[in-house]
Amino acid sequence: MTVADGGDHTRGDQRVSAVLSIGSGAGALLVDAPPRLLGAEIEVVFRPTGRRDHAVVEEWAAHGAARSVALFPELAPGPYEVLGADSHVVAVVHVVEGAVVTTHMPQP
Repeated sequence: MTVADGGDHTRGDQRVSAVLSIGSGAGALLVDAPPRLLGAEIEVVFRPTGRRDHAVVEEWAAHGAARSVALFPELAPGPYEVLGADSHVVAVVHVVEGAVVTTHMPQP
């Protein structure tokens, strides 16, 4: 199932919607990141296979508050490591089929 969240988000000065492909066999991950990482790529590693996926940290404004986030809109369910600088693991999260999971990277 593909889902557009329909929320009132802005990216820079443009209004955008997030499109997620979640449902049978897929979930999504939203990583809250420190603002200093805006424009940087972060990676997640699927523990069972070592597969890496990456996303750019972008500023999203919703409901009057800005957040720095990386969105992984379609991931296989299971355990993931979120990698920080120098490929160090900064968080471990379990993506759930048919759901959006949120995790946070530590602030410096």
